[in-house]
Amino acid sequence: MKKCPATKRAFNFKYQLSDNQSFNFKSHRHEELYLGLRANFSSHFDEFKDVFKLAKKDVSHKAVQLLEGLFRTGRGERNLERILEAVSNQVSDAEYQSLHHFMTSSPWDSHELMKRIGLQTNQLLGNYQDIAYIIDEKAHLKKGNCSVGVGNQYAGLVGKNENCQVGVYGALAYQQYAGLVNCRLFLLEKWCNDPDRCKKAGIPKEQQQYKTKLALALEMLRENLSSGMKFGWVGADSLYGRSHHFCNAIEDMGQRFVLDIPVATRLFLKAPCIGLPNPKHKRLKADIKPVKVEDYLGQLEARDFQLTKIRKTTKGWLKAKIHVAQVWVWDQGDHGKGAEKQARERTLIIRKPCSKNGKIKISLSNFKINECNIDRFAFMQSQRYLVEKAFKDSSKDLGMSDYQIRKYQSWYHFQALTMLAMLFVLKEILRNREQIPLLSYLDLKKIIQCLWDEKTNKLMLRLEQLLKRHQQRQNDIDRYYKLEYQ
Repeated sequence: MKKCPATKRAFNFKYQLSDNQSFNFKSHRHEELYLGLRANFSSHFDEFKDVFKLAKKDVSHKAVQLLEGLFRTGRGERNLERILEAVSNQVSDAEYQSLHHFMTSSPWDSHELMKRIGLQTNQLLGNYQDIAYIIDEKAHLKKGNCSVGVGNQYAGLVGKNENCQVGVYGALAYQQYAGLVNCRLFLLEKWCNDPDRCKKAGIPKEQQQYKTKLALALEMLRENLSSGMKFGWVGADSLYGRSHHFCNAIEDMGQRFVLDIPVATRLFLKAPCIGLPNPKHKRLKADIKPVKVEDYLGQLEARDFQLTKIRKTTKGWLKAKIHVAQVWVWDQGDHGKGAEKQARERTLIIRKPCSKNGKIKISLSNFKINECNIDRFAFMQSQRYLVEKAFKDSSKDLGMSDYQIRKYQSWYHFQALTMLAMLFVLKEILRNREQIPLLSYLDLKKIIQCLWDEKTNKLMLRLEQLLKRHQQRQNDIDRYYKLEYQ
């Protein structure tokens, strides 16, 4: 693994901040980072400006305020009042009402914005066959019962039921990079069965019908495919992978998938014949019995697994023991109704960690077993972690869950603007990946905050801290890989 270029190289570049302020950058890499951020922040928004130009009014300046406010405020400070305080010297009631209207009632199209973000993210990541479309849900913990969709439901963030809103998200992931590109708000049945509550929250009539998270995910997937988005496969956790309908729907769209499944999933180890045992039977049956994945796993020996390098991490290669097998699944329908007349071929991927504390991961794919080698199957199975990283970065550093808004449209508006901020960060990380490979969301947020700060010493301190921190981390990374090859 290559080391970062020497960080102590002197670079006597003076940048004039104002008539009486200037400073020297100590690193060419960080001079380029800062100047690039200044230039690119405005140009990034300009590419989407027309989304906010309505028939009789241009509200793009309000979008800039919100976007700037996401970077300038900290966790727990991203309500509209704090955002206005951060971006304006004086906050009037009229200005607050104007921003509130922009978020709650203004008819700019959040779905069009997400569509454009998705296509640009798709193009930015580039190699379509190596891009995964990852589906996952995220809970936003809330108090009270007025926020749209809020209720006592499972929140993966805390691992139990809590009062929260849940969104289903689509993300594009490539290597170690990911960006959110679509979302849907999940509405509990008790919400959909209460028209008055829905009306008060501003939920359109056509959206007041109950949809499962799986149905919302398929809705997003079809929307993104119809917009021209391209990717190599779809990934999701076992909530989605255990559903025959979900897997078959993706396959019927002409798409590939690598989806996690529970250990209790039943599979066929050879192709079953599906039919009626005799003329008196009305339900289709398989001529052989399926086996549980956990039972199949218990029969495997150490020689049935191959040690595989999955991806590089900051602590050396992530390795695991991988087993793949050709299997078949059969959708028996609901109580025999709607059963498929033929089993579908799948590839079973089992990953056993090298560490004692790791968890076994099991997935199914509609890639044929001879289409990919074992390293490729392991790589595709592992990419789902990137959506979790995207959630963590966007929540911690860009306030994805910090909003204090109650209406249906405002929820989508805020999510779309957060994705727009995430796209800018992703662009800058990719722009600087050769010169500053360890650049993070938090690094960028701290430096971006200095774009509006007149104190040059604060900027210099941030850059020096980043320089030192990255060099220490790079030394640690190099040491891990050096030990591995000794």
